[in-house]
Amino acid sequence: MLVLILVAGQTMAAPSWLQEGQLVPDQFTFSGEIPSIEEVRDVFLRVWGGDPEKWPEEFRKIHEVQVAFNKRAMSSSKFKEQFGRDALEKIKVQREDPVGYWVRSLYDGWGFEEWFNNEHLTVQRVPRALLVRFMEELFPLMWRDIRSSTHVLEFMLGLPDAKFVPYNNYDSQVLGKRKSDVLDYNQSIEKLAEKYIKNNDYLMLLLMPDRIDTNWVGDAGLEASLVSRARKLSARVQEVVKHMGDRFREAFYEAVPRMTYSWNEEPWSENHVVLSGKPYPVSPNVDLLGTSTRIEHPFLGEKKTIKEQKVTSGGAMKLRWDTAPVHSSEFDKGAVVEKISPRYMIARKQYGESSEFVISLYLDHISGFGHEVAFTPAEGPPFPRQIGEEMMEAVTAAFFEAAETLYGGSQSKAAAPLDKTGLSLSPAEPGEQSRIKKIVIDPPESTEILAKGENNEGIHFNVEAWDEMNRIPQVEISVKK
Repeated sequence: MLVLILVAGQTMAAPSWLQEGQLVPDQFTFSGEIPSIEEVRDVFLRVWGGDPEKWPEEFRKIHEVQVAFNKRAMSSSKFKEQFGRDALEKIKVQREDPVGYWVRSLYDGWGFEEWFNNEHLTVQRVPRALLVRFMEELFPLMWRDIRSSTHVLEFMLGLPDAKFVPYNNYDSQVLGKRKSDVLDYNQSIEKLAEKYIKNNDYLMLLLMPDRIDTNWVGDAGLEASLVSRARKLSARVQEVVKHMGDRFREAFYEAVPRMTYSWNEEPWSENHVVLSGKPYPVSPNVDLLGTSTRIEHPFLGEKKTIKEQKVTSGGAMKLRWDTAPVHSSEFDKGAVVEKISPRYMIARKQYGESSEFVISLYLDHISGFGHEVAFTPAEGPPFPRQIGEEMMEAVTAAFFEAAETLYGGSQSKAAAPLDKTGLSLSPAEPGEQSRIKKIVIDPPESTEILAKGENNEGIHFNVEAWDEMNRIPQVEISVKK
């Protein structure tokens, strides 16, 4: 089995601890898990600092209103016995350790008890590899949603002591502001999601459906509307992800070269394997690629008799596609870093001496989302191991080329031009200038063997057409001896 994974994200520098030819670092194993509370604290301090007076105005005001309300309520006899042990602990922590209060709230919703479902305000579904971006890009939007819960506190702070009482109906006085904040917050999440779509920022985009606030007690119509918006955003994200997968599959199949193998396993048989970029869909996520055919001709021999011709044919390779690859200790163990570029890292893993391979490409170098395709031999007639290895290399190269086409720049290294003896380039169509600048034969000694006629049994070789920098897929080349 051969598995290739491409993970999309923003352009970023590769971590310094990534080295080509080395094993995939242990850090990858846990990159998709949620961060620890210590990591949340470290990132919070790095992004926002530890002094509430220096926090952005909207965030600072939320904090100050909550602290002021708690201070006044604690000093009021009317609120006596209103605070349980957990509430008293929160009040104390927010006053004495503001960073600790907000870090714990972001970690598990500790201070967000106003929401019966507060996961949209926490890091519980945020991979640790995206924690910094969550803190920088999403947390500021959440201030508007959090502010919706402080309007009633701010209203009560403006009341005289006689009216500063628990069990009131003051929430009705600020209902319009609360609704406005929640709707504005959800709209800001939707706008940011569209920005991520525009920038092909799939990793952050996947976080967005879970950010919508669907909480509203007492108004079933409004709550249903919020839930509907969350579903629409989720459907929009899934549509984009599917389109992303479809585009990559198209680019991959366009890059698959046409390869033909023919040999005689027995005097009375012939085998043919043809690989091309035309898949045969089996299901939405499974394709067959190429064909393997075995023909047995009528034969009369001492030990073998074939009365009539028999043809057996089937797929050469089976491809299983997915868009949700993840890191795991099982997958990463033994995987080797094959390539590092500014936007992605490629790792490859082989299972013992078998023909099973795993190749992963992560555009953000660490976390896991993107394109995954598993290659296994199909159920057609078997073929020699060497042919299988050559086809594996061809589809691997096609995967790399598709990645560069959609998410990278030019090829990092173009193949060196080789001898063109015996090759004829198909002329360009009238009015069209041919892009072909050179022809590459691999292995290069194939041209000499063919020219001298030293191998009557034939030889396998690959022919590629290149422009200035890149291989040109699906080019017809005639080879004449």
